[in-house]
Amino acid sequence: MDKSTIYQYMRLAYEQADLALQEGELPVGAVLILPSEIDSSFKVFTARNTTEADGSAIKHAEMNVIADALSSIDGKYLSNSTIFITLEPCAMCAGAIWASKIKTVYFGASDSDSGAAGSLFSIIPNRNLNHRPEVYGGIMEKECREILQNFFRSKR
Repeated sequence: MDKSTIYQYMRLAYEQADLALQEGELPVGAVLILPSEIDSSFKVFTARNTTEADGSAIKHAEMNVIADALSSIDGKYLSNSTIFITLEPCAMCAGAIWASKIKTVYFGASDSDSGAAGSLFSIIPNRNLNHRPEVYGGIMEKECREILQNFFRSKR
């Protein structure tokens, strides 16, 4: 995937994070690109954190976008898909990424408190797992970090 396309989808994930912020949620957004198995078309899914609105600790942006994509296919795997997330996935989301066999992960800000793509844990790139997505961090890192910092500043 070329650099401009990567940034295009990360900007879309950032827009989802901004919507989450406006809704009083932790500002994390996600985009999942699912290629067709028949032709060169693809589907684009977007989601954001909805833990507050849904009253559920598992309603992270990644979990929401993966659930939406899975509900659109006849199967249980998102093989060859790519996910863009504004924040490094936590252990729960990393597990869902692994279990759904997502091929590539791009994320914005690292998360030294709960990141599971190499910052605190190395679930996604773990060599002991039978599926290891490619992982690229630091995409639009400054913007993704700032929206989170502003959110936490406003809560203090």
